[in-house]
Amino acid sequence: MKKFASILAIVAALFVFDLAVKKDDAPIKEEDKSSQIMSVLDTVDDEFGLFGYSVSHEESIIYIFMDSAKSEKELKEYLSKQIAKKELEQYRYDITKRPLEEVQTETNLAKIEGVLFDYLEGKNYTDIQRVISFSEPEPTIKIDLAKTSERSIEEFEAELNNILASYDTNTPKNFKYRIQIEKTENV
Repeated sequence: MKKFASILAIVAALFVFDLAVKKDDAPIKEEDKSSQIMSVLDTVDDEFGLFGYSVSHEESIIYIFMDSAKSEKELKEYLSKQIAKKELEQYRYDITKRPLEEVQTETNLAKIEGVLFDYLEGKNYTDIQRVISFSEPEPTIKIDLAKTSERSIEEFEAELNNILASYDTNTPKNFKYRIQIEKTENV
């Protein structure tokens, strides 16, 4: 009887050991790999100046949008320390680097453009052709007003400046930009 119990204990131990080994050898789903990489990137986005990132397991690409002043090499080294080499080598990198100041300017312009767009849409103005923003040669919000509009450019600009002054756009107080309004032919 003791011999049977010993054999049963050994078989049970081998069974448990086999399950543990198979669990470690089980392939990780592609979605889980993507999530793992994203989790690691989430923890260091400030340290490495990451503006955005995503992982496409379908294309096997890690997309990273980062500050040009930060080290791409150090980021890759960090990822290789945090993620199993076998898992990481299945991906290639698509890294875009831009200066922090440029990205901040574009982000601030987009916030202001969004506020103006919402305001103009809420007012149901039919004489607005388009609202766009650009940062070169200087940060600018450009609004095309129909040539047939009865509003003067000066009055309209004052109206928009009043709205922006009364609305928190979540942009720094020292952020400088200009509003450019032009009367154009109907598109």
